[in-house]
Amino acid sequence: MNIGLLAQEIILEAKLQFELPNDHWKFIERQTHENTIVYTYKRDFIIDSEGREINPQISFLIEPVDSALDVVNYSIYKRSQVPFDVVSMFSHEDGTMKFKYGVGYQGKYTDRGLEHRIYVVHGIYNMMGITLIMDTTEEIAGTVGPEFLKCLATFDILD
Repeated sequence: MNIGLLAQEIILEAKLQFELPNDHWKFIERQTHENTIVYTYKRDFIIDSEGREINPQISFLIEPVDSALDVVNYSIYKRSQVPFDVVSMFSHEDGTMKFKYGVGYQGKYTDRGLEHRIYVVHGIYNMMGITLIMDTTEEIAGTVGPEFLKCLATFDILD
């Protein structure tokens, strides 16, 4: 019986922790691509108005970075690799996330005719570059967006 206590998820390589927003979210896999580690979490699908199964996703990409690199330049570099339209920005200062070593964006992009809403965090901690991507379609963002925000509110360094 779940009494509101969710399991603490840990990204050991970057010394990060967070909580998944509810029982609809599950850890899927940990993969390594060259020197990048990818953790993937998916939500139970939601049927959209067209009858499509939409699987929102949370991914962490962790990679070693040069100690001289700062978070602003890291974010500029990462955004140039995966462009999206920025709708707003957030940080620990506005209370959206606990993580103090990064900058966050709410954005949108279109893929195969579907508009997507994403939350992206670029950060550096423990000499690791961190990219957190939370992705869903715009149609179901009313349901999934608050779940993303709940997860971001718990995202922090490992105690």
